[in-house]
Amino acid sequence: MSLNVDRSLPPDAAHPSPPPGGGPVPCALLESAMLPVGDRFDVWRESVLPLFESIPDEAPDNFHARVESYDLRHLVMAMSAFSPLRFHRDR
Repeated sequence: MSLNVDRSLPPDAAHPSPPPGGGPVPCALLESAMLPVGDRFDVWRESVLPLFESIPDEAPDNFHARVESYDLRHLVMAMSAFSPLRFHRDR
């Protein structure tokens, strides 16, 4: 299973403005429990790959993760919890 992101969207589509008078902040949730066991780590790894390489400390089939993110247009805030990992970043 993979996540496909269409990076060709116009800027306004990628960062929608709230309706006049305000509105809810765009939010995304990745909950590994909603995925088949064999896909959980691969989906997580692909979702964070732009930031760092994830290397599991234990068997990927035991992997659990939850990420909740909020798009504030010029800033994305996220809360996450996940199984033990090692991270690698070389850029």
